[in-house]
Amino acid sequence: MAVWQGVVPASLAVGLGAALRRWVGTHPFVYILGRGFLGTVVCLFLSSLLSQWAGHPLPDVPDGLSLVARWLTAWSDGFVSGMLCAIFVAFRPEWLATWSDRLYLKPK
Repeated sequence: MAVWQGVVPASLAVGLGAALRRWVGTHPFVYILGRGFLGTVVCLFLSSLLSQWAGHPLPDVPDGLSLVARWLTAWSDGFVSGMLCAIFVAFRPEWLATWSDRLYLKPK
């Protein structure tokens, strides 16, 4: 359980964050939307898919319906995570492990 709900999504999030920083750039909006919101949705849904394919289905739920449930759960987690990420970027950026003022708040 700890692997599928902790290690795998965190590993996917680190990889996605590095890819976003490399190909999209270092902008606060990209950080909040990409890492905080959409990144959470993608990483949680992919890890739950991998979990299901590895033989950990939801009990008494058909496979098609469990995909819908996992998709909706990923969106709700992504919404909360994106909202908290935006708040922390604005008020407490030191609480975010992947935030760097030097990278994201460069003088123009």
